[in-house]
Amino acid sequence: DYIRHQYDEILLEESRVRRNPRFKDGRVHVCLYLIQPTGHGLKEMDVEFMKQLGTLVNIIPIICKSDSLTLEELKQNKKLIQEDITRFDLPIYNFPFDEDEISQEDYETNMYLRSLIPLSIIGSNDVFEDPETNTMIRGRKYQWGTIDEEDSNLSDFVILRNTLLISHLHDLKEYTHEI
Repeated sequence: DYIRHQYDEILLEESRVRRNPRFKDGRVHVCLYLIQPTGHGLKEMDVEFMKQLGTLVNIIPIICKSDSLTLEELKQNKKLIQEDITRFDLPIYNFPFDEDEISQEDYETNMYLRSLIPLSIIGSNDVFEDPETNTMIRGRKYQWGTIDEEDSNLSDFVILRNTLLISHLHDLKEYTHEI
């Protein structure tokens, strides 16, 4: 309802003769859909929710708390979720592009991002010093060691951050506006 309300506000503002110069665009341009790391693919509720939400907003599926899975389990879970997305034809943001107007570098970037879906992240509010490198990192400490949320071997956090805030910010807004 909130997302629909934001579209109604934009439509109302655009249909006015005298527009408010201080009007803020409150549309939701992307939804980070967090998937529990169960190792069994998507739940029925996830599928139904993504079907309904996908018509209103760009959805990027993300496996949260991916450090609770081994690397092999994570790879298998990603495969199962990708199969569910294809089988149920879920409307996710699949980094679309126009083949006639895209550079080779952007093409490779978008294909790489497509191959990562669903992204997997490790999140933490804790900052501590890594004893191996003597640098401050954000991550989690376990009895057996530490995990850095920015370690690209374990988490797609840095890729997600760069995608949302740098490389695809304009594309997400434009896609919301046009579609």
